Parts: sequence; C-alpha cells; structure tokens
Amino acid sequence: MLSPRELEQLAGMVAEKVAERLADQPRLVDRYAISKILGLSVPTIDRRVRSGRIPVIRDGRRVLFNPQSVIEALEKGEANGINRQTGQDPIPR
Repeated sequence: MLSPRELEQLAGMVAEKVAERLADQPRLVDRYAISKILGLSVPTIDRRVRSGRIPVIRDGRRVLFNPQSVIEALEKGEANGINRQTGQDPIPR
C-alpha cells in the first residue's frame, strides 16, 4: 500500500503525463473564439472561410478552427500580398 506522500507523488506524475499528452493535441475553437483570438469580427471570419483563406474543420454542421493553422494561413496570405486591412489582393491577378 502507498503512503499518502507516495500517493501524492504518483498523482503528480500522472497529472504531468496527462498535461503533456493534451498539450500535443490541437485545441479546436468555434468561430466566436477564433474571432476574439484574431481580433476580427465574426462576419469577417465567415467571409474568409467562404473565400478559402482560413482553414476549417467541419464536423457535420459545426465549423471548428485550429488557431495555429489559421494564424499560419493568414501569415502566408500576408506574405503573398494580401492586404490585412481589406483582405484583398492589392494586385488583381
């Protein structure tokens, strides 16, 4: 049988392992949360989803976002000449 101290140490080790595994999993958020993260309105998020500039994960009717993937996509878009203020390509192609 474990002493109270050993039990507490075991619980701490288990908690650390669970936290490590959860940290490796992408956290998915809805459009309201991603709008707060990015500082954009929900309609702007919806427009960027429809235009394909923001990657989404669809689960039935739910639309979810991986914040890291969205930020990377937006940074890539800005590097490709997308105007951050208007969301438009300044040079028509």
